[in-house]
Amino acid sequence: MGRTTLVMLVALAAVGLVGGQDAWGVQYVLTNLDTLPGYTDSMALGINALGQVVGSAFRHLGSSQEYRPFLWDPKRGMIDLGTPPGRPYGAAYDVNDHGQVVGEVWGDGARRGVLWDPVQDIIDLGTLAGSAQGLNNLGEVVGQSSLEGAFFWSQSTGMTRPSTPGAVDRDAVDINDAGQIAGTATFYDGQAYRARGFRLDRDGSFRYLHPLPGDTSSAVYGHLSSTGQIAGASSNPGGSLVAAVWNANTDVVRVGTLPGQLESLAFAVNDSGVVVGTSGRLYSGDSVAFVWQNGEMLDLNTAFLGGRGFTLRQARAVNNLGQIAGWRSDTDGTNWSAFLLTPIPEPSSLLALLCGLGGLVVVRRR
Repeated sequence: MGRTTLVMLVALAAVGLVGGQDAWGVQYVLTNLDTLPGYTDSMALGINALGQVVGSAFRHLGSSQEYRPFLWDPKRGMIDLGTPPGRPYGAAYDVNDHGQVVGEVWGDGARRGVLWDPVQDIIDLGTLAGSAQGLNNLGEVVGQSSLEGAFFWSQSTGMTRPSTPGAVDRDAVDINDAGQIAGTATFYDGQAYRARGFRLDRDGSFRYLHPLPGDTSSAVYGHLSSTGQIAGASSNPGGSLVAAVWNANTDVVRVGTLPGQLESLAFAVNDSGVVVGTSGRLYSGDSVAFVWQNGEMLDLNTAFLGGRGFTLRQARAVNNLGQIAGWRSDTDGTNWSAFLLTPIPEPSSLLALLCGLGGLVVVRRR
């Protein structure tokens, strides 16, 4: 099980040190998810409504790394999902509310997209499935084929290729229960090849996700909500990225960056419009996790009570309960570890519960 840091609140409340809230009044408990036995690091990449988290554990071997897919469960802790014979390495990218997980495995030969099913074990999605990236509660899977670009897979249809008009290359990133698929495509606009996010609905209607005014490209980097909101980034002519979210009508909204920073990415959005991602120097790895809602952005590292020797780097997924999964590192960028942030009642509600709970909280939002 992960280690949840506990801080007694009684004395703090008495001297007024637990006050202060952000624009939407949420606080968090931080759980460190650790890693698999024999591995040194981990990163969380997806979360479901039950608070189950998926991602990769890894260890360093000289200049390379070995990756292993995991599922973390609130009751059972860190679980090795396993890999098929001949492909000992893997990564898990998404998990639905039934505990089905998608990702990719590799080793001898090409990468293969797989579905880990609690009943049917590991399902190979076929020779064209290079990476399975998202799935919904119907067990429908999307991802990127090593040869055919974006793919859609279900047990009834097998693998098919979604229609993306005018695109010369495409990558499907996620699918919701309404059958809406989000991803990124490349097309030629008459002057240059451009990247553009897209949403493909189950009825076949297709929409490109326009970048912010003055920008030239857009891209989808992670999960979309059940209401059709999509998280990603917009890119200017110089290639700098800024987090953005597209609403159900595919209108673009600037998420922006944290103060003093130039770039950001949005990885996920839930049904309440809560967006999570990372802001900072993206390509050097010197970035920090953020949460955003209704125009208000917060560096999640500013929420902690007490000292710490690590930095929350990326917030990769958020569910409709507001739980956030991602990864942190030591302040020098080493020793990655998956984390889970779980909302708790605001201070006024929490103080009323102190007698019964003994007073525990670790993270606060200012």
